Amino acid sequence: MSAAPAAGSGVTVREARAEELERLLAVHRAAFGSDEEAGLVRAILMDESAAPTLSLVAADRDDVLGHILFSRVQLGGGADGSILCPLAVMPEAQARGIGGALIREGLARLAASNAGDDVRAVFVYGDPAYYGRFGFTAAIPQELPPPASHPRGASGCVDGADAGWRGPRRGGPGALLRRAG
Repeated sequence: MSAAPAAGSGVTVREARAEELERLLAVHRAAFGSDEEAGLVRAILMDESAAPTLSLVAADRDDVLGHILFSRVQLGGGADGSILCPLAVMPEAQARGIGGALIREGLARLAASNAGDDVRAVFVYGDPAYYGRFGFTAAIPQELPPPASHPRGASGCVDGADAGWRGPRRGGPGALLRRAG
């Protein structure tokens, strides 16, 4: 798929390249102020059980301003889904629509991909007001529980093997869901 324009002059959304890993990690360190999310990105990209992944960047020429990662999770009962975890934008580039552009492009690519036919849902753990703008709503009232239980306020993604699914998970304000289709 070709690069899609993002908010801001000259900014495009495209697939991340393997040689950009250190730049991606730097974006997460700057956005979150720690190494936790950067370590998470590295771990997900190296975790075969999280494959296939969709890793997108928002870039102004060669300057990486934002990064989003989607990875596969198995929800049980034969259903598959994806999890958006994590999303980061450089502090100086925030509030310019870059995060939203990454989310919209990622969701569009998931829907258009060959795997899109069997991806039933996309989960994210985050602010309902922010992610609600992109069609995410509380997961549990829709009778599709999140990939694993998450204590409110938990940080980081952890291995979900204990909950009967494969892939990363992230704690946060609440499990949000966006159904495919």
